[in-house]
Amino acid sequence: MNRGLPENWVDRNFGKKLKMTEEELTNREHSSFFLRHMLSFLILLSALAAFLPAMQAQMQRRAIPAVHHASIERNGFFYGEDQYYLVTPPLIHVYYLPDAESDAKDDQRAQESAQNSDKYRHEIFVLVHGKWMKKWRAFSKKPELFLHANSCDTKNELDLPGRLLSDALPRRIKIKKIEDHQDYAVVVYSDTPDRDEYYALKTALLERGPHDWYLVDTIFGGDAVHFCGTEEFHARSSIKEELLVLLIYSGDLSTDGQDFISIQSLLVRVPVPKPKT
Repeated sequence: MNRGLPENWVDRNFGKKLKMTEEELTNREHSSFFLRHMLSFLILLSALAAFLPAMQAQMQRRAIPAVHHASIERNGFFYGEDQYYLVTPPLIHVYYLPDAESDAKDDQRAQESAQNSDKYRHEIFVLVHGKWMKKWRAFSKKPELFLHANSCDTKNELDLPGRLLSDALPRRIKIKKIEDHQDYAVVVYSDTPDRDEYYALKTALLERGPHDWYLVDTIFGGDAVHFCGTEEFHARSSIKEELLVLLIYSGDLSTDGQDFISIQSLLVRVPVPKPKT
C-alpha cells in the first residue's frame, strides 16, 4: 500500500515498462537466431573455402583442351568363322576355304587348286594410306601357324591396374590392355565387369594434359566377345604424322561352340610437331 496516494492510483508506467521488456526479449531471441545462422553460414563458408582449391584442381585435371593432338579411327575388320590369320607386321595373311561360286568365277585357279590339292585361298593385306588393301592372292594349304583362341580371357578375369589413367576412364571397368606412349595412351577395357562369359569390349584413346590424362575418343569393339590379345606397330605416312596400328584380337562363338578369332584394326594418328626455327 502506497501511503499518501489514492487507493485507485495506477502507475501508468508499469504497463509501458512491461511492454518494453517483452520487446527486448523478442529482439534478443531474433538476435540469437540471427547469430546462430550467421555462425553456421560462416562455418559453411570456411569449409567451402578449404574445399574449393581441391575442387578447382580436379576440374583442371579433367578439363579437355579445345584441340586434340591424337585421333583414333577404325581402319579394318577381319571376320570369318572359317578363316585363319597370320600377322607379320605390316602384313596380315588370311586363309579361308572358297565356296563353289567363287571357284566357278576363276576356273583356272580352281583347276590348279584341284591338281595340287591346295584347297585354301591365301590373301595378303598391306596397309596403304591407313587402309588395309588386298595385294596378293593364291591357293595354299591350311597354314600351320595362325592365331588361336587358346589364350583368350574367357571368364572376364583379366583386370589390369589403371593407375594415373583411371581418373579419365569410366568407373567399374576391367582393363585388358594398356599401350602407353608417353603423350598418349590406348586402353582396351570391358565395361560389363559382371559378365563372366562373353562380354563387351571398348578401346579408349587418352592424351596427357597439363595436369592429368583426359579422354579423347572411344571405339566400340563388340558386345559379346572374349579378349584374346593385341598387336601394335608403326606405319609409314605420306604426311607429317605418326601412325600407330593397333590390332585387337577377339574370340567370337562359332557354330560348333568353339571360339574363332576376329581382328579389329584401329589407327591412331598423332601429328608430328614442327621443328622450332
